[in-house]
Amino acid sequence: MILRYCRTCPSFCSGGSKFLVAFLARNSSHLLPILESNALVNLVGVCDCILYRTISNVLLPSMLHTLPESLTKVVRKFAEELDCWLKSAIAHLPDNLRIVKLEMATRFAHTLRRQMSLNHLAQASRMVVHNSDITSQMLHDWRQLDLDAICRETLFSTEHNATTCQLILKLGRDFETLLEEEAPIEGYIEWLESLVNKCAVHATSRRKGGGRRLARQFLLLWSAFGTRVIRDMTLHSAASFGSFHLLRLMFDDYVLFLVETIHTEDQMKDFMRNLMSDMPPQITAFSGLL
Repeated sequence: MILRYCRTCPSFCSGGSKFLVAFLARNSSHLLPILESNALVNLVGVCDCILYRTISNVLLPSMLHTLPESLTKVVRKFAEELDCWLKSAIAHLPDNLRIVKLEMATRFAHTLRRQMSLNHLAQASRMVVHNSDITSQMLHDWRQLDLDAICRETLFSTEHNATTCQLILKLGRDFETLLEEEAPIEGYIEWLESLVNKCAVHATSRRKGGGRRLARQFLLLWSAFGTRVIRDMTLHSAASFGSFHLLRLMFDDYVLFLVETIHTEDQMKDFMRNLMSDMPPQITAFSGLL
């Protein structure tokens, strides 16, 4: 049963709902005692994580490439219908297995929708950062901001320390450099990835546990800083407000996508640890991250 599940997961990509319903119905009725075991439930969690990551990478290998309208419609329809398919297919399974499969499928559908949104925002943002007149105006408006004051307000609302203030100021300097150099959209993507790696990934690796707490703190800090920047742009009637707003939408979505990806990878590691020790699966609700 276990080997068959691992081997046939790839068929899910092409078979969709028919494969899912047929496989689970054919293999589960006489194996309910095994399906309740901690080892199998954790293993299924690992397999589903790998399966969904692979499908996501195949369907949407890069959010920076323009997608055909036909693919966009298919992916959106798939994300909308997956939950219904799965609930129908696994209604008779043990609770612990059903919970794991539904949670991982929910995350996958959410990730697909996030990637579709990112693709649309990235294409619009590319036109902004490739226009030298727009980036020059954005650079001028950015330099009118009082980043020190924004930093103090951000720290007050999020209860961070002086080290965090230095991080915020560096964030502002790096963004200004990107505008000065008229960097392509890929440059902004690399900057965001570096920021998340430093604040969420590397910081977590230096501490035992608390990874999700650090991710929540980082998201709160990021949101507080971005909100105050947009507020000041509004108060100063910045000519490039619309361009900043568009970039902020893309930045927010991409930061969330990166953190959610880290969260899902952590969940897979939890499944693997529980598998080795024959512990019950522990699920951290996806919505609990934000």
